[in-house]
Amino acid sequence: MSFPLTLPAIGSINWGTAVNNNWTTLNTAFQNVPFAASSLVFTDASGLLTTTQSAIVVQKGISSTLLTGNNNEFFGLGAGNSSVTGSENTAVGSGAGAALTTAQACTLVGEFAGNVLTTGFGNSYFGTQAGRSNITGGSNTYLGAFAGQTNTQANNIYIGTSCGQNSTTGSGGVWIGTSAGNLNHGNNNVIIGLASCSTNVLGVSNIAIGSNTSPSASVVNSISIGDSCGSTGSGGISIGRGTGAAAGQLIIGTVVNSNWITDFYPNGVTFTAPVNFAMHGMGGSGTNIAGANLTLAGGIGTGTGAGGSVIVQTAAAGATGSTLNTLATALTIDQKGNIIVGNAALATTATNGFLYLETCAGAPTGTPTAFTGRAPIVFDTTNSKIWVFNGTWKGVVVV
Repeated sequence: MSFPLTLPAIGSINWGTAVNNNWTTLNTAFQNVPFAASSLVFTDASGLLTTTQSAIVVQKGISSTLLTGNNNEFFGLGAGNSSVTGSENTAVGSGAGAALTTAQACTLVGEFAGNVLTTGFGNSYFGTQAGRSNITGGSNTYLGAFAGQTNTQANNIYIGTSCGQNSTTGSGGVWIGTSAGNLNHGNNNVIIGLASCSTNVLGVSNIAIGSNTSPSASVVNSISIGDSCGSTGSGGISIGRGTGAAAGQLIIGTVVNSNWITDFYPNGVTFTAPVNFAMHGMGGSGTNIAGANLTLAGGIGTGTGAGGSVIVQTAAAGATGSTLNTLATALTIDQKGNIIVGNAALATTATNGFLYLETCAGAPTGTPTAFTGRAPIVFDTTNSKIWVFNGTWKGVVVV
């Protein structure tokens, strides 16, 4: 059973229902109720609604065209289109869904929400002028005044006042925040934060979270998390306020108020059962594919400023207790390439802290791989000799 509203004459209302293809009056008290010319009136498109359709249309003025779609509800001045053939649409607000034709399962709420939408499927627009310019795009969700106002694409989610307001490109994106994604953008971006990506971001598959956060215009596959940060190169990962990673860089920290990250703990600072941690270069995939290098680098100086050293520290066991032991430098490679083992002179009674050389049992006979400007060394445990290769092996007895 359905409850359409039929209007037998201008200025009056007849509330009835269709049973067995015959119009049956529910309550004659509702018949011939006069309305002023400037008032909202109830109409089912001039009473031409077929008995196989159901709709509620509440609008100022009366349409003269047959409404043929199923289960449509239109409320507001110029809301909905009386010639719509699509079904399950709801338009609420002046001009909302005014051009609907074959669109289905769309919910358009707000003045001019989905104003020119014709054929899209499964759109949900809530807010003044939300999705106003989208004609055929489907599966969009726009929530907020002017959200997605000029966007014409599909599969986007815009949540927030003016979110995606001036973006005409890009699909498959998620945008959350006032004025987020306010200009043109590429596909499959996830953007969250006040005014984030408010400039053109034409790259694809980026993630940006934070107020005023945005990768550079053509960047792809980047991640930017933090207030006013943004990766400047494809594949860059920027985490922290004001950071901007170039292509292939990972930057974690903040450039504001010197709140730098000085220590990195991949699995937490402490734990009752600590686990080992390994850092790897990328491995090969396929037949005879070489693995990538792993480079550890000190900071780069400018001008006469020296570069930073690479320092390896360890903590020797201490006395019984729960207090963390102290780190000590075990190896330093300084900016001139000097390799310094340990951090002080060893005591004559020391049992640890030594530099250990490779050994062999007898004189070496192989030809070592050559590295320009460097010579291999080994200790012969049989003959108590130190051997150095310089075109041939040359040894000296250790007495």
